[in-house]
Amino acid sequence: MTLRQKFLTFILIIFFSVSMLTVFLVDDLVEQINKQWAKKLTEQRLSFDKQKALLPIMNEVKLIEQLSKEKSILNMAIYEDDAKALKQGLETLERYKSKLENKSYFIAFNKSKNYYYNDKNNSRKGKEFIATLDEKNKNDSWFFQTMKKGGKFYLNVDKNSNLGITNIWINYNIIHDGKIIGIVGTGFELTDFIKLFVKTNNPNDYNIFFDDFLSIQLYQDTKLIDFSSISKDSSDHISLLSIIKDKNELQKIKHIITNLKNSPYNNIETLWLNIDGHKYLVSISHIKELDWFDMMAIDANSLPIIGLSQATVNTLFVMIVLFTLFILFNEFKIIRPIKEITNKIVDISKNGYNTQIKVIDGKDEIALLSKEFRKLIQLVQKENTNLEILVHARTEELFEKQQFLNTILDNVNVYIYTKDMNLNYTYINKAGLKALGNLNLDDVIGTNLSSVYTQDTVTEIEKVDKDVFSKGKKVSFEEEIKLINSKSKYILITKIPLFDKNNKVYSILGIALDITQRKEQENIIKEMAFYDPLTNLPNRRLLEKKVYSIMEEKTKKYGALMFIDIDDFKSINDTYSHKVGDLLLVEVSRRLKDAIRSTDIVARLGGDEFVIAIKELDFDLEYSKSQALNVANKILKMTNTIYKLEENENNFIEISSTLSIGVTLFNDAEPIDSIFQRADKAMYNVKKENKNGTYLL
Repeated sequence: MTLRQKFLTFILIIFFSVSMLTVFLVDDLVEQINKQWAKKLTEQRLSFDKQKALLPIMNEVKLIEQLSKEKSILNMAIYEDDAKALKQGLETLERYKSKLENKSYFIAFNKSKNYYYNDKNNSRKGKEFIATLDEKNKNDSWFFQTMKKGGKFYLNVDKNSNLGITNIWINYNIIHDGKIIGIVGTGFELTDFIKLFVKTNNPNDYNIFFDDFLSIQLYQDTKLIDFSSISKDSSDHISLLSIIKDKNELQKIKHIITNLKNSPYNNIETLWLNIDGHKYLVSISHIKELDWFDMMAIDANSLPIIGLSQATVNTLFVMIVLFTLFILFNEFKIIRPIKEITNKIVDISKNGYNTQIKVIDGKDEIALLSKEFRKLIQLVQKENTNLEILVHARTEELFEKQQFLNTILDNVNVYIYTKDMNLNYTYINKAGLKALGNLNLDDVIGTNLSSVYTQDTVTEIEKVDKDVFSKGKKVSFEEEIKLINSKSKYILITKIPLFDKNNKVYSILGIALDITQRKEQENIIKEMAFYDPLTNLPNRRLLEKKVYSIMEEKTKKYGALMFIDIDDFKSINDTYSHKVGDLLLVEVSRRLKDAIRSTDIVARLGGDEFVIAIKELDFDLEYSKSQALNVANKILKMTNTIYKLEENENNFIEISSTLSIGVTLFNDAEPIDSIFQRADKAMYNVKKENKNGTYLL
C-alpha cells in the first residue's frame, strides 16, 4: 500500500466511522422493509392465484367424485355387456356433463379396457365408444398408470391421441369393494386454463405448477410443459431445470418442497433466486389436494421499493466534501514531495546509480530526507564501480573453467547427466543427446523424458532415482531402456547422489555406457548354443536343462516325455526336395507348439525327431498315463491333416504326413538318460508296428 493510500485510509476511518454506521443502519432498515413488503406481496399474489386455480379444479373433482359413486356408473363398469346397464350409465354421464365446466366427460373400464367420451357439442352422441385401450400403446399408458398408482384421482396434462385434444385431465378412480374397476373424468382446455390461471401480466414473471419430480405441469410456455408425466420414465421429464439452469438454485427449491410436503400446514416459503442473471423473489406453496407445487417468481426490478432517506444522502455529501479538502492538503504538502524522491528511486532502478539526484528545497523532514538520500546514492555509486570490476574478473575465470569442463564431458563416449529432486534433467552431455535421437538440449532440460521413453521405462527409472535420493547411496546396474520412436538400448549405468552443505541429497549424477552391441552378441551366442536354427525350438542341450528344472521342482506330480518322429520323412525329401522337407519341419513344429500348454516344452533333437516334455500331470500314476495319452492323441489329430507348403513364390504343394509318438512318464527319482532312452524305445515300438500312432512305455 502506498503512502497516499495509507493517508486516505486513515482519514476515511476517522471521518466516516460514525457516519457510515448511520448510513449502514438506515440502508439496512430500508432493505429489510423492502424485503418484508415484497415477501408479503408475493405471498398474497401466490395465495390468490393458488385459490383461483384450485377452486375450479376442486369443484370439478367433487362432481366427478359424486359421479364415480353413482350406482348406474358402478353397474356400467361391472356389467358393461348388459345393454340396459350401459344405457343407464351413459344417461348418468350425460346428466353430469351439463354440470361440468368443460361440458365433457370420459370413462374407461378395467375389465374391458373400453373408452367412452362425449363433448359439449354432443359430437359423440350415440357413438360414445371411442376405442379399446392397449397397455402396449404408449398413448394409452395414462389409464394403466393411474390405476397402478391407486389413490383417488390424478391430474394429467396430456394430448389425447384418440380425441386429438390437449387438456388438463382429471382422472378419478372408480372404486368398488376396495378395487379399482375403472376411471372417470373430465378436462379443462389447456390454453384457456393457462390464460385464466397461469399466465402473468409481467412477461418477466413466472407462475409454474410442478410435481415432486420438478416436472412442469402448467406454464405459460406450453413447449415446456411435461405432458403425460404420469406415464413417463424419470429421465424423460421436462423439469424446472429447463427454466432454472443453476443447479445450486434448483437445490434450494428441492429443499423447500421437501419441507412443504412434510408440513401439516399450508405454508408458503419465500426466497431470493438468480434466474438467467436476474434476481427474482420466489414464493412456493404445496397444493395438497393435487399433490402439486405452485411457484411464483417475480422480477425484483418490477417490485417498487423505498428509496434511501434524504438524511443519508446529506450525510454522504458532507463527508465527501470534508474528505476532498483533506485529500488536497495531503497531496500538495506531503504526497508530491515524497513522490519526487520515489521517482528518483525508480529511475535509479531502471538506469543505474549514475542518475543525478536533485535536492528538495526547505528545512522540513522531507527536505532533510532528500539530502541524506543523495549522500547515500553517491556512496553506492562508488562501491558499485568496485564490485563490477571484481564480478567481471570472476565471471571470466568461471567461464574458462566451464568451457574446460564442457569440452571434456562432450567428448567422452558415455552419457553423463544430472537430475533435480523432481526427477527432471538439469544437465546432459552431447553423447546423451545423441543416444536419445539427437535431441536439442532445450527438449531435455526440465523434463523427465516421458515423451522419449516408454511409460514402463520412465516408471522404472524414477523408482531407482527415488531410491538414490532417499538412501543417499551409489548404485550400479545393467538396464534396458525402451524408447518410443527407436530401438531399445542396453546400458551399464551408475547413479551417484550429490550432497549439499547440510548433507542432504539435492541432485543425482548419472553415468551410463551403451552395451547394446555386447548384449546382442551375447544373445546370438545364446541362441546358437540352445536353439535349433531352422525351427527356433530348444535343442537337446536346452531341453535337458529344462527337464532337470522340472524334476528339481519336486512337486511329486508325474511328468511325461514324448519322442516324436515324422513318418517317411526321407521319402518326402527325396520326392519333393530338402527345401520342402525343411518347410514341413517348420510347420510340424508350429502345430506341436499349438497342441500343448504354454508351460510345457517342445524341442527338436535333429533331423525329423522332436521331443515334448509335459509337466505336472497328476499325483496318481494311472491317471497321469491317461492324461499323457490324451495329449499324444491330440497331437496326432492336429498333425494328421494336409500341409500346404509354399515351394516357390505363389507355388503351393499339399503333403500328407503322420507322426509316431513314444510316451513315457517320469518323476524326480530317476536319471534323465533313462527317461530319454525309455521314450526313444517307445517311439521305435510305434515305428515297428503301423506308424501313425502312440505307445506308452
